[in-house]
Amino acid sequence: MILWNVIMILTGSLLLLADFYAFVYKKFTEMMGLGWAAFSLFLIIVGVVQTLSGWTILIRNKEYLILYLIFLVMILGAFLVCMIVSQLAMKNQELAMQVSLLNQENERILKELERITGKTKTTL
Repeated sequence: MILWNVIMILTGSLLLLADFYAFVYKKFTEMMGLGWAAFSLFLIIVGVVQTLSGWTILIRNKEYLILYLIFLVMILGAFLVCMIVSQLAMKNQELAMQVSLLNQENERILKELERITGKTKTTL
């Protein structure tokens, strides 16, 4: 049935748009964004190839619709989890940079204090 191929193509397209949106607004790291873009393109290609080759999935039962909806919910859940993990990874990297800058500033202040008082770190 062509309808299921169109649904597969639409699912891939919407996932690709969501991926670009998340990447533009810094909710995805580069690698996560590329991974989801590749998966989205895979879904689109599968839908297109099935349509062009005439090899379509025959869906006659409602169980397949339920399985597809479960698959869609699982993809959405994985997408959201990846978005959260990416945001946490970016925040962790930002905090590591801030700690590094604070450590450099602390060393600079200690050197300045040592120069002014003439005492070493061990006597401070």
